[in-house]
Amino acid sequence: MTESATAQLFMHGCSQAVRLPGKEVKVRKVGRDVLLEPVEEPFDMAAWWAKLDQYKDIPFLPEGRGQPPTPVNDRQYLEDGEDGMANKPDLNSPNDAPVSGQKS
Repeated sequence: MTESATAQLFMHGCSQAVRLPGKEVKVRKVGRDVLLEPVEEPFDMAAWWAKLDQYKDIPFLPEGRGQPPTPVNDRQYLEDGEDGMANKPDLNSPNDAPVSGQKS
């Protein structure tokens, strides 16, 4: 969600100016627009790691991931079938019989 706020316009000599809250902004052009962004302090990586280190002795997901078991090896299943036999069509079954014109 984009934050929206209003700014105060005023005259500075013969030019119109905008009074923004804060002390400093970055100005950049995006297409035809001029984007004013607040200047923020740079990200403190050392402080971030220090905060993360506070949790190093607390187990992550102590109950486990709750992940389902790993599926069977599909390639092996397709090659051997459930009974260990090669998956070959049963030509005695009408569902597995070759369609006319189809090579068997």
